[in-house]
Amino acid sequence: MKKLLSILIFLQFFVVLGALAQYDGRRFISGSAGVAFSNNNPDLAKVSQSYGYNVNVGIGKFKTETRASGWNLSSTLNGGTSYFTNANGEPQMNDRISGFSLGAGYFWQYYKHFNDKFGIFAGPALNGGYTLSNQITQDQGEPFDTKTNTISVAFAVNAGLYYKLSERWWLTAGLGFATPLAVSYQFGEQIRKSDGRSFDSSAFQYEFSPSFTFPSVGLGLRYFLAN
Repeated sequence: MKKLLSILIFLQFFVVLGALAQYDGRRFISGSAGVAFSNNNPDLAKVSQSYGYNVNVGIGKFKTETRASGWNLSSTLNGGTSYFTNANGEPQMNDRISGFSLGAGYFWQYYKHFNDKFGIFAGPALNGGYTLSNQITQDQGEPFDTKTNTISVAFAVNAGLYYKLSERWWLTAGLGFATPLAVSYQFGEQIRKSDGRSFDSSAFQYEFSPSFTFPSVGLGLRYFLAN
């Protein structure tokens, strides 16, 4: 009887292990996207509109049952129509793309699978990117066309959870993030709209911020490719 019980426990251990050990070597594509539009039509001011999108795509592979790594690509864009006051005190239309970014990075993720449906993950990432800011700014009542280019490299840490919808699909959610170290170089130009005079600028910046931001909820999907 004891021998039979030992065999049953042994078999049950490998059944549980087999149920959870299903990710090693599997490739996946993760993604999230958003589109935003707004229209502001106040009674005592001119109409303003805005639009934008954000896209994030990750391509990775499980190296073991609890460790994955891969590449991440991202892009954002913002724009719209608004009004500013020119040097003569008159309202003037501002219709432009006000911001754009493109980024790429490499991530490492470590997983804790609580069962065959649910788990959490966290890990570091090394990201690089380019950001363009194209704004109307005011200095002592003078409007300026201000364009700023930023090239950055950052070390980040992200945490999230997943829920298994099917054999091929996961629903993922971000829980928090931190950017302990970031380095960037900025260069740009300001053009005074009243006379067209331009002013160049550049700056090197670094940031050390070990704090973690909770919560940071963002939903996404993950699709596992066929083996």
